[in-house]
Amino acid sequence: MELNRLADLMESSDAMQILHNQSPVWVETLNGSTATIKYLNSNQTARVQVAELVEADLPDLEDQYPTGLYSRISPIIRA
Repeated sequence: MELNRLADLMESSDAMQILHNQSPVWVETLNGSTATIKYLNSNQTARVQVAELVEADLPDLEDQYPTGLYSRISPIIRA
């Protein structure tokens, strides 16, 4: 990942997922080209190069969970 993109993601309020070695992480701090991360699966922390981080695409949930009359009366989805 590029340093500028990571800085933008850290300042954004949009939902995002960042991966390190295919594991989801939370970026705690950014110091030059090094990031301090916390692995969400284990709560372990590490310092890694920003270039090792990957931005994952999140699914568009609006397409997966319809709203409207049918979702309000569905036995599975309660609105």
